Amino acid sequence: MQTKKALNYFRNNFGLTVNKDEMSLAALKSLGGSTDLAEEIMTIYDIDPQTANSIVGRAVRSATQMGKGLEADLINSAAKDIINRSLNIPDDFIEKIMDPKAIVATRIGPGGHP
Repeated sequence: MQTKKALNYFRNNFGLTVNKDEMSLAALKSLGGSTDLAEEIMTIYDIDPQTANSIVGRAVRSATQMGKGLEADLINSAAKDIINRSLNIPDDFIEKIMDPKAIVATRIGPGGHP
């Protein structure tokens, strides 16, 4: 609700035009769900939080350096480097966890999903 009010304010006072398709595409391409991915890895693979975040952080760094999105092979490679084993995570797992709509749906509270 607060987001809608803010967007309406900017639209009415500054002529802001919101392109939902472009915003959705940008959100899909972003690495904004990385913390959610680390949390899922921690939970599913019984890895401590610091290690899970290190694995995802290394994979994000690699993805950024290569100019591509976060992919399973980057997570699995980072896991091999950090914990000496692959997690054998498939690409669809990453897509599911990092889906912006799914992330918003998990947020209950101000700015989240009702």
